[in-house]
Amino acid sequence: MSVEQLEQQVQALSAEERQHFAEWFDNHRHDLIPPDEILTAQEREIRHRLAEMEANPSLRENFSASDLDALCDSIAHAHAETTSARPG
Repeated sequence: MSVEQLEQQVQALSAEERQHFAEWFDNHRHDLIPPDEILTAQEREIRHRLAEMEANPSLRENFSASDLDALCDSIAHAHAETTSARPG
């Protein structure tokens, strides 16, 4: 069965059945795709991107200390919003 066929089958389910399927999938995702396969794919992707950067340094973008500060502030702000939204 192709991914497209699977998607059609899932979309054909009732809302309740889709919810049940989503819960089942969340509980079994690591049985379907072993973590070592995911890590291997991620490692391949990282190595590929590093090789591209080595082959073509013009692809690199400078990242200054102020860029890092802005990124950290953004993450802290997003974290504060999500933690303050949790029921206490």
